[in-house]
Amino acid sequence: MTSTAFRYFLFPRLTVAEHELSDLLMLFPHLFFLQVIRPPAVPPWAQERVSGWSVIEAPDLLDAISQRWKGYQDFARLHGEDGIMASMARDWTARHSPETRLDIQGSLKGKGSETREVDRSVQLLESGVFMEIARDLEEKELELATDLAQAENIEGEFQKILGVESIEEIEDSMGALSPPLLPDGAAPSFMLFQRTLCWLRLFYSKRPEALPVFVTLDPEALEGILEAVEKESKRTGFSPELLQMPLFSIPSLSRVPAEHVHPWMQEMEGTGLLQACGDSLEAVLKAPGDPALREKLSERIGELQRHAAPLVKKGAMAPANELTLTLTVIQKLTHEGLARCLDGQSEEAFFARDLPDSPPVFLSLGRSKG
Repeated sequence: MTSTAFRYFLFPRLTVAEHELSDLLMLFPHLFFLQVIRPPAVPPWAQERVSGWSVIEAPDLLDAISQRWKGYQDFARLHGEDGIMASMARDWTARHSPETRLDIQGSLKGKGSETREVDRSVQLLESGVFMEIARDLEEKELELATDLAQAENIEGEFQKILGVESIEEIEDSMGALSPPLLPDGAAPSFMLFQRTLCWLRLFYSKRPEALPVFVTLDPEALEGILEAVEKESKRTGFSPELLQMPLFSIPSLSRVPAEHVHPWMQEMEGTGLLQACGDSLEAVLKAPGDPALREKLSERIGELQRHAAPLVKKGAMAPANELTLTLTVIQKLTHEGLARCLDGQSEEAFFARDLPDSPPVFLSLGRSKG
């Protein structure tokens, strides 16, 4: 099930936890992940509804990214994750120094490339290596979260052995417990704006096949973009308009055991309800100012919530988190305009020249405790 008018791109991450993916695929018929070298890593049940969007096609450039990325991996094995994070922070500045850029340019020019193409390749090389390293860090964070989740499950089983029916019952009899081992909705935040910039630089290097909608689990990433647009608008005098509105809320599936999620997803696909929700969301994206379309979307999401209620009860004893989907449209600004805001207004900007002539659209999936 792939939308014909829109494509939903996870932004700016390259990977997500399985429980986060459950929430995303409950709301979006199909999801695209930016792909530099490695394809998306998703569980088998989600593979038909997740695709990679490969942005680097030149074999020489892919090979250069791979070699430099492996060099960082070797460094991390010697110095640990803290060392690689410090190296990334230092090299973000160093890679933009004249000496470093000339070194990369020289190696590429040795292959006979034109100057402009060399400069463009340097940008993509830097961004590609950075995002692959960022993905390594994301995966390490997910491994840690998985270990914490397993410990939390053991804690839940222990509570059942004691005959405890709810968290509140324990708190009433023993006082407040320590905070949950697994932080709810903890997002990768290290060098988030740099990740955002590199993600968009890679994305805009190739024209998307349909209108892109950027889906984020990290509101700080969107805030960074809006701040950059505001700063550039003050510098140049143009006045983009911001449309922001919450679309709906629905309980999260994050606490539902994975073995229950896939059958439920298949059932909802069979009823046509997931597609109906996706169609209503598309209609709202095409005309966000139409209250009748927003009401129709709310009705269909309400129906989905009723179908999900028995599933959510299979989750942990703690209340389900609440998901809120918020729409943000940067009006009076095109995708090329956004690329220029983030990467400079010079004539040497290296985004694709045929980007969609439409305003950038973002959907932010926020999470709050139930």
